[in-house]
Amino acid sequence: MRCPALWLFALFAWNAADAATFAVSKAISSNMVLQRDRSDSRIWGWGTPGATVTTTSTAFTQALTVTVGSDSIWRQSLPAKAAGGPYDIRITSSTGEAAIALTNVLFGDVYMCGGQSNMGFWAKDTINAATDLANLDYPNIRLMYVGLTTAPASNNDFSSTYFSWMAANTPVLTTYGFSGVCWFFGQRVYDGLGGTVPIGELPCCWSHLLSITPPRSCDDVVC
Repeated sequence: MRCPALWLFALFAWNAADAATFAVSKAISSNMVLQRDRSDSRIWGWGTPGATVTTTSTAFTQALTVTVGSDSIWRQSLPAKAAGGPYDIRITSSTGEAAIALTNVLFGDVYMCGGQSNMGFWAKDTINAATDLANLDYPNIRLMYVGLTTAPASNNDFSSTYFSWMAANTPVLTTYGFSGVCWFFGQRVYDGLGGTVPIGELPCCWSHLLSITPPRSCDDVVC
């Protein structure tokens, strides 16, 4: 499933439970891929309510500004951008807190690979891994692995990550581990597009569907 950056934003149920210092979501980091050709792709984070957050980038000419909401969250939509990169993004706050610098950012197609244990099965444990994963170097395929953490209520960010955005290569796929289905799918899509469109992939895999079942879905059944 292709997952525009806006959909990543929608993965979290935002709330005002915790005020935060100036920061970005764990989904946002250097080496990431943002969804191409969409004016509703967003980056987001936290700051002091009422402060002005300014975003500049080598990807676009104008400076973008947004005000931190009363819930301490800021959300910045980005101009539509064709596939390409790399670009730098710099984010500052009117409070004078340390600027956030993101480097080596690409625009391309972003996929979230969701499923159960079959989706979570690592590429390095597949039958032909020694051959399939040898001498890989895909600098324009970027991988991120979401940590598996349960909670009684929705959180406003990833609780953890196994690793933040990295370029795909043999050491990443064999040392860190990554979903086999997700990797081979992304590799085929990238190669099928002639290597012209960067690909970003985020697996989120659980062995039990109950782990990702909203509480309201259990109201009328025994979960």
